[in-house]
Amino acid sequence: MEDCLTRRSERLQILLLIHTLAAFASWLAGLGAKPPASTDGSTRSTANASSTAHCVSAVKPSSDNHVHLLLTPPAVGATSQLMQKLGRQYVGQFNARHRRTGTLWEGRYKACLVDSETYVLRCYRYIDLNPVRARITNDPMRFRWSSAAAHGGHHTDSLLTPHPAYTALGETDRERGAAYGAIIREAIADDELLAIRMHLQQQRALGRDAFRAMVEAKTLRFAGVRPAHRPPSGK
Repeated sequence: MEDCLTRRSERLQILLLIHTLAAFASWLAGLGAKPPASTDGSTRSTANASSTAHCVSAVKPSSDNHVHLLLTPPAVGATSQLMQKLGRQYVGQFNARHRRTGTLWEGRYKACLVDSETYVLRCYRYIDLNPVRARITNDPMRFRWSSAAAHGGHHTDSLLTPHPAYTALGETDRERGAAYGAIIREAIADDELLAIRMHLQQQRALGRDAFRAMVEAKTLRFAGVRPAHRPPSGK
């Protein structure tokens, strides 16, 4: 599972941004078809299937323009392919509609792997509370461009597929919504907030030590975060 962050390179007027987010959601939903079901009712992961979206959140022009996505890719490289399509197709459509040229996003997207066993719901909460931290709203459930209301059981969203960690919160939609509502009302501890941000900015593996060790063994790369400010090395 990956938490992805993309940043807008411009500060557009709010009405333009609303159109942008609506078009972006429509575009993402068009790519978000679920993998075909197997005979036992589970879903198959295929290279041609799109990444499954669990959380979405976006902020308005008065703050840093960005979109968070919590995705489960069906195969290695699927997230990169999705973001490449975003750069080619969606940006091209946006530029044609608004008679502009150039990039819409500020540099390459950033992503970190997330430990599905214990850290998924922490990322759910981090993403859904993003508009609150940006001081856009006091109630994340009422913010239109967030998945919080769907997770809280207020409505359904065809763009989202509940992660097993979320469905385990209760046996019914009402139970899961109530349980998630309690989770999102909890304040995020400063160390947890910092950890998520550092892992995302440095694109590291967010999770238990065993999870990071597994990622390092598979990728042959360091998966932990490094201190934000290293002391100068002595000579």
